[in-house]
Amino acid sequence: MNVLLKILITTCLITACLFMGVLPQMGAEPTGAYWTVCNTDVVDTHTTNICVVNYFQLFHHHSEQPEMWPIDVGLTYGLFTWNDMKAEIGIDYITPTRDPVYFNAKVGIDEEKLFPYSPGMSVGIFDVGTKTHGPNKTNQDIVNVCFSKSLPDAMMIGGRVTVGGFGGNHAMGKNRVGVMLAYNRAFCAVKDASGTEYNKWGFIADYATGKNTGGGGGFGVTCNFTPTINITTGPTWFNDHTINGSWQWTIQLSVSV
Repeated sequence: MNVLLKILITTCLITACLFMGVLPQMGAEPTGAYWTVCNTDVVDTHTTNICVVNYFQLFHHHSEQPEMWPIDVGLTYGLFTWNDMKAEIGIDYITPTRDPVYFNAKVGIDEEKLFPYSPGMSVGIFDVGTKTHGPNKTNQDIVNVCFSKSLPDAMMIGGRVTVGGFGGNHAMGKNRVGVMLAYNRAFCAVKDASGTEYNKWGFIADYATGKNTGGGGGFGVTCNFTPTINITTGPTWFNDHTINGSWQWTIQLSVSV
């Protein structure tokens, strides 16, 4: 397909999803990075990803009650692939909370699919909560756009850099618009019993600006037990302690089926 035509069709489809109501009906986090959603990856079509995310306080004063966030259990499904573009939808159940259900959705395309050396691109929405009125609303409805590019291994760095921007409703806090940055690298290639090659270990770091629910960052190490099962763990910190409290440790389990 002609490159310009593919770009036009991709742009039109994404715009239609955002402004005709397809994406906002879908939500808390889509396929993300570590703390942020700064990631252009999309779940493979007809694949389901199950993710369990826990944040807790590693150290605390004896006079203080240890902080532990509600557990986020997320389900993301690869909806379709069309002209190299993939789409996913998801739902998160965050418990124990009063309004635990959030929705998300994302459309993305991999690197070098639009034209030679083109970056990976994605647009999505997340934290689409169900409480839209009164105090403690959960409809943050955060729209994000991301661009990613792999670094050449010849630079002795390798990995991939992703940049993005986001904007949402008043429910997310004081600063409703910001930027994100992420870096990830996989290493230690191995093969499973069937001969499928994958990377045993990975490193990831990300950050989002602003005093809001998503402002902050962290870094972690990923251990891939199989090509479809992994655990990521490490510290996270936040730009506004009145919203998210002090820094937390996270353990994130991901299983794809």
